[in-house]
This record gives sequence, C-alpha cells and structure tokens, in this order.
Amino acid sequence: MCNWISIEDRKPERPSTPFAPYLCWLRGIQGKTGDGIARVLKYSRELESFLPLDLGGLALTHWAAIEKPTVVHRSCGCKGGDDASACAVRGH
Repeated sequence: MCNWISIEDRKPERPSTPFAPYLCWLRGIQGKTGDGIARVLKYSRELESFLPLDLGGLALTHWAAIEKPTVVHRSCGCKGGDDASACAVRGH
C-alpha cells in the first residue's frame, strides 16, 4: 500500500544521506494527474529537491516513502532482520 503525499502539501524531510529514494507520481503531458507514470526518483539533501530536475515535460505531483521490505530468512522462516545474526539470537 502506498501513502501518496501531494508535493503541494509538503516535501520529504531532509535525508541523513546525500540522496534518498522515493516513489514519485509524474503527471502526464496531457495534464491529467491520473494519466501519468510512477518512477523512483532521488531526493537531494543538498538541493532539497527531487532529481532529475528536468523531467522531460512531466510534472511531479505526489511522492511516497519506499518502505524497507521485511526480510524472511530461508533457513528458518523468521522475520529476523537484515542478516542471520538475529536467528542465532533466537536459537534458529
């Protein structure tokens, strides 16, 4: 599920890293918001803007955070985190 936020309402918070990825909705050339495309764009900490700056005639209308996926370990099936060290703690 995607929680779209209008670019008119607010921009993302300033990232702790130089760039942060966001799912963005780009309005189509015909000007209809529903007639656009979704793309992953980088948000620049330095510029406080999405990159690339030139979107080829498309207009960015909405953005959404990209949630980190839940990692499920193949060996035990637990949702322990990014590596198997959590499995060792749980005795898997």
